[in-house]
Amino acid sequence: MLRQRTQQQQTQPQRKAQQANQELLLRDQKPPCAAFLFQGTDMFNPYFLLAALLSLLASFGGVYWLGGHHCEAAHDAKQLKVMQEIQVAVEEQAAEDQKTAQRYEDVRETVRTVYVKVKEKANENIEKNHGYADCGIDADGLRLYNQRPTAAADSPGIAHGTVPKPP
Repeated sequence: MLRQRTQQQQTQPQRKAQQANQELLLRDQKPPCAAFLFQGTDMFNPYFLLAALLSLLASFGGVYWLGGHHCEAAHDAKQLKVMQEIQVAVEEQAAEDQKTAQRYEDVRETVRTVYVKVKEKANENIEKNHGYADCGIDADGLRLYNQRPTAAADSPGIAHGTVPKPP
C-alpha cells in the first residue's frame, strides 16, 4: 500500500524525467551484430571454425540434394510427356486400324453378297439347262481350262496380275 501511495504522489515532471533516463539507457546499449563475433580471438576458436565448416557443409549438402530432387522431377516430367505423346500416337493408330478393319469387313461382306448372288444364278442356270451338269472334262482339260494363258501375261502393255480387257 505504501508503495502505491508513493507512486501516486510522484508528480508529472518526475515521471517524465524517469522515462527520459530509461530511453537514454536503451539508446546507449549497442545491439549485437556479426562484427562482434569476429572481434579479437573469437574467430580463431576451433569450435567456432568447426561450427562454421559444418554449417557450410550442411548447406552445400542440402542444396546438392535439392538439386538432385529437382533433376529427378524434371526427368519424370519429360518421361511423362513422351509417354503421353506415345499414347496419343497409339490411339490414333488404333483408330486408323479400326477404320481399315471396318473397310475390309465392308468389302468382304460385299464380295460375299455378290458371290452368293452369282452362285444362286449359276445354280438356277444349271437347273434350267441340264446339259451343263453333264460336263465331261477330263483332268488335262480341267488343267488347261484353269491355266492362265501365257501370251496374255507376256504381252507388252498389260501389267502382270491384271485381267486383259476384251477387244
